Amino acid sequence: MKRYIYLILFVSLVSMLCIGCTDSDNQQNTSQIASAPEQSENTQSTGNQDAEWAKSTSNSFLIFDNDTIQFSNAMDNNDYYTAINGIEKYRQDIETEIKNIDNYTVSPELQSCKDEYKLALIDDYNAATFFKSGVTQLTSGNFVEAAATTKMGSEGLVLANSHYDNVTNLVKIYNDAHPN
Repeated sequence: MKRYIYLILFVSLVSMLCIGCTDSDNQQNTSQIASAPEQSENTQSTGNQDAEWAKSTSNSFLIFDNDTIQFSNAMDNNDYYTAINGIEKYRQDIETEIKNIDNYTVSPELQSCKDEYKLALIDDYNAATFFKSGVTQLTSGNFVEAAATTKMGSEGLVLANSHYDNVTNLVKIYNDAHPN
C-alpha cells in the first residue's frame, strides 16, 4: 500500500516538474536570447530534455501502476499463473524504462534525481524477480522456499522505496527552487 502512495505522489510531483520545466524554460530562454543565442539553444535543449524525461517517467509510472494492479489482483484471487505473467510484464516494463532513462540528458540540477530514479528501478526490478520466483515456487508447492524468496523481494521493495523517497524529495527541492 505504501508503494502505491509513493507511486501516486511521485507521478504528481513529476507532472509538476514537467510543467515547471516547460514554463521556466520559456522565461529563462527569453532572457538569454538577447545576451547569448548559443547558450539559450543549449539551455533550451537541456530544458526540453528535462521536460521529456519528466513526461516519460510519468508515463512509465502509469504503466507500472497498471501492471502492479493486475498482478496484485491475480494474487488476491489466488490466480498464480496470471500473477507470474503479470510480474514478468512488470519486469519487462521496468527493464525498458531502465534502458530508456539513459536516452535523456537532464540538467545538472536533476541529474541526482535521475540517478536515484534509476537505482529505484533497478531495486524494483530485482524485487520483482524475487517475487516472480517466489510465486513460481509457491505453485510447485515449495512453501518454505517461496516464503524466503518473497521475503527477499520485500526487502528489495524497501530499498526501492527508499530511492523513490529520495526521488520525491529531490523533485520537491527542484520544484521549490523553480516555482514557475
